[in-house]
Amino acid sequence: DAVVYPKTTIYIDAVQGGTVESVFVEDGAILKSGDTILKLNNADMELRYMDQETRMYDAINNLQNSKVNLERNQFLRQLEIVNLQSEIDKVNLDFNRKNQLYTGKLISDKEYEDADRDFKLTMKQLEISLKLQRLDSISMVNQTHQINNSIERMQNNLKLLNKNLQNLFIKAPADGKLSSFSIEIGETKSAGEHLGQLHHGQSAGVE
Repeated sequence: DAVVYPKTTIYIDAVQGGTVESVFVEDGAILKSGDTILKLNNADMELRYMDQETRMYDAINNLQNSKVNLERNQFLRQLEIVNLQSEIDKVNLDFNRKNQLYTGKLISDKEYEDADRDFKLTMKQLEISLKLQRLDSISMVNQTHQINNSIERMQNNLKLLNKNLQNLFIKAPADGKLSSFSIEIGETKSAGEHLGQLHHGQSAGVE
């Protein structure tokens, strides 16, 4: 004679505490993995979740607005860099013309010296401005990267919050037969409290 024993017994515990709101199966039910067994209600936890969710969405929206502003400023900085480079080309071209005039003895030493001094001063100012604009652009890229990382972290935190909320739904962890399950609506269950067990698979023993 053979007696059938379960291969594996899986204990079903409450991950989050709460009051039993709904019971979807009975003791002895044959379940598939993922079937909902019962739902707990935890008003404090749900209120905390909604409050944290609202604050995180507000923070994400603010970060996204900051990102848009940074990207807009980055385009403006790039435009300013292009304008500065164009201005440098114009100043350089203008000085080269005056240099040719001086070489041809068409302007005085004083005019050339004034032009040379103005050229060097203007070029220095433009090059400093160009470096500052480029540094600003690099800073904006870094800030945008940091904002993207912050948004990603907050989105992951939202997923974690939602996962914790989903723990109020007690589901079958595997296929099997439910046993030792005797729960009534309105009962209060603590986190970690044993709710029942699931017999998964079968093996035969000879007697």
